[in-house]
Amino acid sequence: MQAKTYGALLIALGLIGGSGATPSFAQAQAEACYVTPVPAECAEPLMQELLGRIDSLQDDDKEEPKYALVDKLIQHGYLDSAFKVARPMEESRLKSTKLLILGTLYADQRNYAKAYEALDLLSDPEHKRTLQTSIVRAFVSDGEVEPALLLVKEVGDETLSDSFQASLVHRFVLEKRFELAWQNVQEINRPSLRNGTLAELAFGQLRERPFSEVLRTVAAIDDPALQAQVYAQLGILAHNLEKTQEADSLFSKALETVSRLEDAAHENTDHVRRTIVPMLQGSDRLDPAQRVAAGIDKPYDRLINLAQIAAQRARQGEPQKAKDLFTRNLAEISQISDPHLRVESVGWQAQAMMESGFTDEALKVVAQIADPINKHNAQERLARIALSRKDYGLAEEILNGIELESRRLVGLLTMAAVTIGVKGQEDLPYRLADATQSALEMDELEGSGEVLNYLIEVRLGLKQFEQVQSLINWYEDPEDRFRALSKLGFATAEAGENGIAVETLERQLDLLVPGETEWDLTRIARTAQTVPLNLEPADTVALSRRLDDPKKQRLFLNVVAITLAERERLEEARTLVRLAEDPLLGKDFELAELGALLFQSLDAKSRDSQAD
Repeated sequence: MQAKTYGALLIALGLIGGSGATPSFAQAQAEACYVTPVPAECAEPLMQELLGRIDSLQDDDKEEPKYALVDKLIQHGYLDSAFKVARPMEESRLKSTKLLILGTLYADQRNYAKAYEALDLLSDPEHKRTLQTSIVRAFVSDGEVEPALLLVKEVGDETLSDSFQASLVHRFVLEKRFELAWQNVQEINRPSLRNGTLAELAFGQLRERPFSEVLRTVAAIDDPALQAQVYAQLGILAHNLEKTQEADSLFSKALETVSRLEDAAHENTDHVRRTIVPMLQGSDRLDPAQRVAAGIDKPYDRLINLAQIAAQRARQGEPQKAKDLFTRNLAEISQISDPHLRVESVGWQAQAMMESGFTDEALKVVAQIADPINKHNAQERLARIALSRKDYGLAEEILNGIELESRRLVGLLTMAAVTIGVKGQEDLPYRLADATQSALEMDELEGSGEVLNYLIEVRLGLKQFEQVQSLINWYEDPEDRFRALSKLGFATAEAGENGIAVETLERQLDLLVPGETEWDLTRIARTAQTVPLNLEPADTVALSRRLDDPKKQRLFLNVVAITLAERERLEEARTLVRLAEDPLLGKDFELAELGALLFQSLDAKSRDSQAD
């Protein structure tokens, strides 16, 4: 069984600090509950002890670890335990949210008794209605209409009643009881829900019923914008079902509805056009798709849609029509008033041309862009297309044409990153990384910091950890150096390179200047999380001594201990705490230890129940 992780929970518990109370549980309970693997029967006493310790904390410190515990119990499926923890907590919207989540999960599992129990505890009206809706839908989904109807009548809420009727329609459609579905749609009062349910019914009818019933259902939708989109969506479905005549009729209806929207100057006409165009494309109806796209009011949106149609024409063996459409598009770009969108549109046209196989033409279009930044953006787009085709030579050629040196190098490093491990290109990322590093060594570039960041990422991907150690020295800002060291620390720890990982940790700790700001403490915690898990506890304690005061040393060791416990290495965590010889650290670790023991016991209990 794969080990579960509870890091967020254990850190929430461990960094709050121990209660300082006498560990009576350890004395009163069998020692077996403190020895791994923890038996299943320890789950309940461990839970009670953990909650007791949390309750003994200061009032301000109680809620956070309890909510963290509830979240992790829910996340790993221990709903009853989560419910026991959440139920007695103080009333708040956050508590209500957790109860809503639990109630919904209980309803999904058809544990209606628990779902109703959660419902009774909800005080927030919105949450209450949401859970009622989930329960009703679960009942109807299982064919239990009577209890669903009883709840709807008991609540007497129109919104819940509408949800009930919509759930019935959904079930009747699945059961192919279309006449009953049609009757129940009429009972839905909220227009948006009724229209959406009519659409669902029409999709079911298209597969099973006479086409006239489909048209009757869509005609009942009283939102013309939605109606046009449903006609087009049904057209796609009919096309995929090889119902050509029905598809033609549905797309014709969609176009007629769009015309009525245009005549009425409906505010959503452009949105409907943009929605319908890809559906017409998807059914290979390129002529009507092009007509609808040409009617889009906003030039930028219109030209993007037309570019996509041109690309599809090229793919389908109509290169001349595609070229003609691209030519018209480029001529109309001047209609875009916003200069930024105008230049961006040129880039989109070039991208579509490149995707269509018109590589030379696309490169010529991009070469005419005057603004350097927009030109670079367009060149990077074309290079990405070349990469997607595995045309690495063309991609490199395009990137090398970028005039701004820092952007050129970042582009080449991006290419290096995506080619790591690509068969047949094993040398390429190394060559690009080496060339970039040589360029950085020779020139002082504007934007060299960004290039260095990318270079380090590539070197880490190539597991060239010693080179990264040297590159980190290039950073002048200690903060930049610290962030890079953090990345190196995580990478080397994960790769099992303990020697470099420890050297990196030492450099990180030495960068932590005296002080107690929140940022300082956060950096200490992040650094502690990069300690290799197989590092000897005594060596970890020695590392902590590089920090300038006992409080920081305690925080560092506590996070390491918590991380070990989270990875089910509890004995090593205990050894670390013992070797530190810090009574306060021992108290801080108590709650995290209990949390780790609890979840191991719950896992054992779950395994036992599955075996039974």
